[in-house]
This record gives sequence, C-alpha cells and structure tokens, in this order.
Amino acid sequence: MNLLLLIREFFEDIKNQKTRAFLTTMAISWGILAVTLLMAFGEGLSFRMREGLLNAGDRIIRVYNGQTTKKWEGLPVGRRIWLKKEDCRIIEKSIPQVAVAAPGLGRSRPGGPAAAPRGPARRRRSSGPRGAGPPRW
Repeated sequence: MNLLLLIREFFEDIKNQKTRAFLTTMAISWGILAVTLLMAFGEGLSFRMREGLLNAGDRIIRVYNGQTTKKWEGLPVGRRIWLKKEDCRIIEKSIPQVAVAAPGLGRSRPGGPAAAPRGPARRRRSSGPRGAGPPRW
C-alpha cells in the first residue's frame, strides 16, 4: 500500500468521526498528564522523606552510663561509670562535630528510681483478689 494513500484515509476518518478522534486525543493526553503528575508527586515525596530522615538526628549523640573494660592506675575492671549532665555539656563544647549530646540517665544511676530502697524494704500484701479490700502492710 502506498504511504500517501494511508495518510489520506487517516485524515478522511478523522473528518468523518470528529467526536471520536477528539475524545481519543483527550483520553491519551489526560492519561499522560496523570501518569506524569503521579510520578512527580512520588519522586517529590520520596525526596522529602529521605531528606527528613537523614536530617532528623544529624550531629546528635546519646551518652549512656557504662563500665570499664580495662584496668587503670590500679583500679579494677568492671567499674561503673556514672555520667552527669555536665559531662554532656563538656562533650558538646569539646567536639565540634557534635551539636547536641543527650544524657541517657536511665534507671541505673546512683540515687535513681532503681536504687536500693532506704530504710526497711516493704512488700505489699493484699487481702485476696485484686481490689477485694484495702491493702495490708
């Protein structure tokens, strides 16, 4: 078949079926636009999420209590190291790569909530099932 003949038939069909040609063109355009916008939104969201996660803990460290693993000047291995908030301030001032040093003062610091109770240890004795009466000491 001749290429010129094919092109002539194509334009004749478009003239005869204007509405169909217009709707087909609009559907293809709308589909391309929708896919392009969805891809752009997805890439933008992915970029912002990655950026937010990478910058969430930038230049922040958490400092915890610990214990030694080596002897030092006659002191034994396994000594507890108790940190204070002042230690974190010293780290922030002395290490330029650290913006914030957060103390991990948990339940194991001296005098903290998990420290040994002062005075005689007490246990709660109940008078039966939970809520069945006032507790007896």
